[in-house]
Formats: sequence, structure tokens, C-alpha cells
Amino acid sequence: MCNPASFVVTKNGLVFWSKMHDSHADIIAENNLCESGCRGVNIVKTEITPPVDGRDPHESANWDYRADETELPDWYDATITEQLCRAALAEWWQHHVLPPGEHVIDGNRSIVVLDSDVTITVNGGGVWILGESQPTIEVNGGDVWTCGKSRPTLTVNGGGVETLDTSRPTITVNGGEVWTCDKSRPTITVNGGEVWTLDKSRPTTIDNRV
Repeated sequence: MCNPASFVVTKNGLVFWSKMHDSHADIIAENNLCESGCRGVNIVKTEITPPVDGRDPHESANWDYRADETELPDWYDATITEQLCRAALAEWWQHHVLPPGEHVIDGNRSIVVLDSDVTITVNGGGVWILGESQPTIEVNGGDVWTCGKSRPTLTVNGGGVETLDTSRPTITVNGGEVWTCDKSRPTITVNGGEVWTLDKSRPTTIDNRV
């Protein structure tokens, strides 16, 4: 799954995105876009991603634009394309950022959590926990990423969880898989499943399997 928020921009300045997911490949397929032709590349994949340096992710102006390409066509103008994508980001936000309340996420939805007053059951798709939010999440499938300084409480029965940045989630692992990465410091109780520690992460772990 690609990062939120994902866009595909055409040579003639049209911007495509999905209300459900952030897969560039699926956006291209759903809109019958032709990636290249006899005159070269027709589209550019772009992303506007949440800040990782402590800036407030509630402000979309703090999100960082980039072209998700190794080579860019001659017609690509970074300033103009960023303006087009940021204009589309406002509507993308309405479909991908969860409001307070209880939610069930399934399918291949891509969701962003910015607030603490959120309770989520994740059966599929991808969920990004940002900022300093402290939501409560049950993970039965799909993928969850804890980012920034977030401190969610997660019960993992299936699927996968990856702790990133300096996040400090509290995780009960009954099944599925958990990766602790970057400088995250999760507190983990392991009853089942698998847990891997990577990078400079420093989890506090109680392993009830031994």
C-alpha cells in the first residue's frame, strides 16, 4: 500500500485519487490511465505525506509533497503539480481522515487518525496513527502504523502493526505480527503472534509465551 495521500497527475494537468485507498496502481487502473505512449510518459505519481518532524499533522500545509518517481518527464513542473495536488488534498481529507467516534475499517481502505476520541476495529486496509493521538484499536487484519508521538492502545489478534518514529503505543499481541522500528518505545504484552525489534526501537516486553 502506498503512503497517504496518493495522487496521479496527467500531462494535461488532471489529478486523480481514490476515496477508498492510496494505491497508485489501483488509481491508474480504475481511471483507465495510460502511463506512457508514443510521445513518452503521460502521468506522474505523487504523494503528500504527514510530517515526521513534530509539525502539527492537523494542518495540511505541514504535509510534505513529493513526486514518487525515479525519473520525471520534461513536462513535469514541481510547483504547478504540487499546487494541483494540494487543491485535491482538501477533498481527499474528507474521505480518509477519521472523525471522532467508533469505526470499522475493512477492504483496502486507507485511513488516517489524528484525534484521540476514536475507537477502531481494523479488519483490513491500512490505518495510520499520527501526531499525539491516543485512539483505541482492535486489529484483526490489515495493517496499522503508529507514527509521530502517538500513543494508541492496540489489541492485535491478526494483521500487522508497525511502530514508527517516537511513538509509544501500548500493545497486547494475541496473534498477527508486530514490528517495532525507528526510535519507538512500545509497551508490549505478548500472548501469541510474532514480534520483531528493529532499528533503535526500545520496547518494554512481557512475553507470556515462555
